[in-house]
Amino acid sequence: MRFKKILYYTLFLSVLLVCFGVQAQSLDPDLDCANAVEIPVNTGVDCVQYARGSFEHAGVIPLGLTCGRAVSTKHKKNLFRFRAAEETHLFSVFDARSAVIHGNTILSNLSGAVYTDCNFDSPAKICFAFYVTTESSSTDSSTWHMVLSELVVGQEYFLVLGDAATIRVDNVTYNNDLKFKLCLRAAEVSYVKIDASAAMTENLDWVEEKFLYSDCDNIFSNIRFQAGDGQNDFNSIGYFNKNNSTFLLEKGIALATTDLTINLSAATLSLLFQQNSPPWTGDADLNALQLEIPGQQQLEPSATAVLEFDFIALSDALDINYLFTYPYRMGRMQYIGIWLTDLTTQNKQNIARVPGTNFPIHQELVIDNYPELLEPFIPSFWNNPLIYWLSNSKVFPTKPTVLTVGRKYRLKFGVGSLDIPFTPNAGFAMFIQDFEQQLKDASLHIVDQTDLCTGKPWLIKANTEQYGELKRAISWYRNGVLIGGARDSVLEVTQSGEYEVRIAFSDINCERSAVISL
Repeated sequence: MRFKKILYYTLFLSVLLVCFGVQAQSLDPDLDCANAVEIPVNTGVDCVQYARGSFEHAGVIPLGLTCGRAVSTKHKKNLFRFRAAEETHLFSVFDARSAVIHGNTILSNLSGAVYTDCNFDSPAKICFAFYVTTESSSTDSSTWHMVLSELVVGQEYFLVLGDAATIRVDNVTYNNDLKFKLCLRAAEVSYVKIDASAAMTENLDWVEEKFLYSDCDNIFSNIRFQAGDGQNDFNSIGYFNKNNSTFLLEKGIALATTDLTINLSAATLSLLFQQNSPPWTGDADLNALQLEIPGQQQLEPSATAVLEFDFIALSDALDINYLFTYPYRMGRMQYIGIWLTDLTTQNKQNIARVPGTNFPIHQELVIDNYPELLEPFIPSFWNNPLIYWLSNSKVFPTKPTVLTVGRKYRLKFGVGSLDIPFTPNAGFAMFIQDFEQQLKDASLHIVDQTDLCTGKPWLIKANTEQYGELKRAISWYRNGVLIGGARDSVLEVTQSGEYEVRIAFSDINCERSAVISL
């Protein structure tokens, strides 16, 4: 009977543990993976189950959380483990409390890292950082989130959460005794997906396969990307996809002054893991653009990234949609340019301008003209890696530009971020919608409709003027049979039937046709 009571009590306690999320605290100072506390994974969007953590008795051995080139060293640490149930989980820290600090707001700077195995000397898969604020005498507590993305379903991960050894409040230093709760759950909304890697930086074939599109051949050539002086391995180019989110662009190129392969975190603390490419002054176009910025009297080294390519114009108008993002308002420090060069005349112009003005696109001028871009402020959600920076709430078009069809042009996209002492890693990114060049369809019309009733020969005209300087060959057909010797854009006919024109563009392996019945 006593055994049954113990069994019932054990079952009751187990139910409490699941329902109310009571978990053992991670107190191990040596980060022994065998003692890592399990974070239960909630399948829904509510934190029904959660783990607990505490820095009160945590060890103070320094550990560097490493992502890419950046290291955030923390003394007090907790070690957790979880098994991914989805490719994306929302990680949150909430109900942070201190037992020794009363009546004050506690502001703590947490850093975290996710590892695929129990080797904390290796670079982490995901790094993040955020502030935790709470009124120690209140029952209210902020909840802070971080999206953990690109997880492998079923794989176990280790999560290290670290903080400073002490908390300073009103010029008094206290031992860091923060206690908190942690949760893994499903995200309510989708997040933009950005693919970036060293392989994508080294081999740019994907740019033409994904970003540049045409149903004709040989339209794009001489694709080139460079971060800074090109002598570094910054992977600051990637391909983004809206991924059912509320982002304003569907898919395209992400071009940044930072390394896009690194997961980031909430804005002001993204600098802990974010790094700009080494500054330089070797790009003539970006140099000239920097000196256009009001108040910029002399050239300064900037973190830069450039993507450029040649293309044959297949339409007579150029329309590029883009938006740009940055972690927070930094005055006149970030700028972008989109240069179009006519390779026949060598005329070059920057077609990225503040709409309705001839001002270049840089942060201060854009905010002066569109102050609403500062609101809403950065939400607590964060994604991999740039999508919740400021200013991503407005799509900008390029300046209206006329092209000559058939002529070759060069497009160059460039981003720059001035290196300033107190925020040396304040990055900048531009998102560019997929770029298309499509050949217009052919059409036929009767030159003079009155001829249809007078008995005169009919003149059928194909609208070949729209094909500009493209080399082309014209052939005509009546009822599917080739009309010998008919190679002009106007055909004189005296018989009724179905007439077809076929226009072949051999240099670009394309063809257009149109049919008219008389």
